[in-house]
Amino acid sequence: MNEVLRVRLAANGGVVDASELAQAGYDRHATRALVARGELHRVRAGAFVDGAAFRVAGPAERHTLTARAVVRRLDGYAVSHLSAVVLWGLPVATEDPGAARLDVVHVSRIGAGRARLAGAVRVHPAVGSEDVVRHRGVPVVTVAAAILQTAATSMRAGLIAADAAVREGLVSRDALVDLAERRGLGFAPQRVACLASGLSESAGESWTRLVLSGLGWEPEQQVEIRDGDGRFVARVDFLLRSERVVIEFDGAVKYDGAEGRLALVREKHREDALRALGYRVVRLTWADLRRPERVASLLRAALAA
Repeated sequence: MNEVLRVRLAANGGVVDASELAQAGYDRHATRALVARGELHRVRAGAFVDGAAFRVAGPAERHTLTARAVVRRLDGYAVSHLSAVVLWGLPVATEDPGAARLDVVHVSRIGAGRARLAGAVRVHPAVGSEDVVRHRGVPVVTVAAAILQTAATSMRAGLIAADAAVREGLVSRDALVDLAERRGLGFAPQRVACLASGLSESAGESWTRLVLSGLGWEPEQQVEIRDGDGRFVARVDFLLRSERVVIEFDGAVKYDGAEGRLALVREKHREDALRALGYRVVRLTWADLRRPERVASLLRAALAA
């Protein structure tokens, strides 16, 4: 790879197209050689990313590189839906691949256009120019638009993104609610907008809230529990106050090694202290969230205890 191409890749954040390769002195045969050596990774006709960066990247960063490379070849399109969520640096629940598939790049025509699927690129109905900004060198829908678009397909993925965006100050819950209602986006986006909370500290907590809401529960979040003398005992993920039921999301599942065993002991002491105050504790894992009936059963058992 010559110095001109290295500079171009650095300036573009790791992506380059066929015309830029030509300007750097690479014809089709030389470009194939770059790909064969792994110096470039081809994501679509005429769209390439830095091979070394792609190899070491995780799923979200690979998707970001791919989406940015693809949309640079599509004049008049913006990255949208889940791809825009990823470009904005918002989390997706990789433990829930049905809600967060990163093998398809999502784009929308700006102004007018029909939906279609073209290989690994899904073209969605058009968006207005007011919903599009430039981010990391490419057109992408706004944070609010990306969240609500995603929610229309997967409430889980939408709420995970919404909670993180509100927590990080990228958008407010009121702005999400206003946009969802003003555009008449339907039940799922409006419900996600109403549920959005900056108090959720992880994707698992966001998903937990969605499951609990579906079961008819609206617990308080991030509640400090104190004893009768006002001493701090614990800060819990969720609390059904009148039922005195604490709900905790445990994404770790395993407590390996010395540090893990120590963490497990601390958790046991914490739960013992909560139970001594009359609270019942329900711990939920990723596997539980995939089975809402299991969550309902655990809650019923805690309420009946």
